[in-house]
Amino acid sequence: MTGGPWSSRRGGSACRSKPWRRLEGGKKGVDVIDWGLDWGCPFILYWQLYCNEVDDRTGRHRGFWLIDDQGDKQPTWHLHRDFLRQANAWVDDYRSRHGRLPRQAEYNAAARNWIRQMGK
Repeated sequence: MTGGPWSSRRGGSACRSKPWRRLEGGKKGVDVIDWGLDWGCPFILYWQLYCNEVDDRTGRHRGFWLIDDQGDKQPTWHLHRDFLRQANAWVDDYRSRHGRLPRQAEYNAAARNWIRQMGK
C-alpha cells in the first residue's frame, strides 16, 4: 500500500527481574496493534525474535524478545502467531467471497475486531 503511515518497529522489555512484564506483554501487544490498525498502519512488526541486548551492569539480557533466553515463547509471540493465522484465514475467505483482496481500510477494520477479541 502507498500513502499510508508506517511504524518502523516496536518492542518492550520482558526481563525476568520483572515477571509481571511477561504477563502484560500480550495485553500491551494487543493495545499497540489495535492503535496501529486504527492509525491505518498496513504493517506492524515486533522488532526482535531473540534479545541481542545485554545489560552492562548485570550481564543479563534486557528482555526484548518473543522467545526468551530459555527458549520460552512469550505471550506476544503467541499473540502475533494467532493474529497472523486469523489474518490469513480472513483474507482467503474475503478473496473467495469477493473475487479480490480487501482494501487496507476493510482489512484494518476487520483486524481491529480480532485483536480486540484476542485481548479479552
